[in-house]
Amino acid sequence: AHNPTDSYDKLKIHHKIEKLPIEKFTVYKYAKPNYDKENFTRIIMISDTHNKHRGINPNQLPPADILLHSGDITKAGDPRELEDFMEWLKSLTHIENKVIIAGNHDLTLHEDWYLEDENYKRWHRAGPLDQKRAVECVKKNKEENREKYGIHYLEDNAITINGLKIFGSPWSAFFHNWAFNIDRGTPSQNLYSKIPTDIDILLT
Repeated sequence: AHNPTDSYDKLKIHHKIEKLPIEKFTVYKYAKPNYDKENFTRIIMISDTHNKHRGINPNQLPPADILLHSGDITKAGDPRELEDFMEWLKSLTHIENKVIIAGNHDLTLHEDWYLEDENYKRWHRAGPLDQKRAVECVKKNKEENREKYGIHYLEDNAITINGLKIFGSPWSAFFHNWAFNIDRGTPSQNLYSKIPTDIDILLT
């Protein structure tokens, strides 16, 4: 949208929020293990696992070309949780590509903000977590993660897989100064106007 604030206000009027029974969404049970890879791209979408990724049995996920994870990998940016999540992704050998972004709970991945003005103290009162360790496992090993395991971390950039251009951005509307928060209005508009118009999938 060209005006994110107006769009959000309109969505609030018509967007009904209701709790859905999770047992109705076990789609993986019905996904065919084999499919026409020449003419189709199978995509699996998950989000907000909050360190509960081990509760998803890799054998329950069908073979696919792309897995999308739209952030909130951790509860509050613990590098041990990030490392375990990356190991879990590496175990999904039947899914060729895994595309991930950070979310507002992945505090340590927001490099400038985490230590700035001691923002970490709201969640980590004993002292900051090892941000270097967090960044290292997710961001600094991007080439190895991509080449060996098909893991692609996006942060305001795009990747093309199977002819599909995927743009990933971790930012969300300001909410109590969590990670990757941005004010609505002009700041949001300036950020989102940089998203290419020729993308096929927007991951936020």
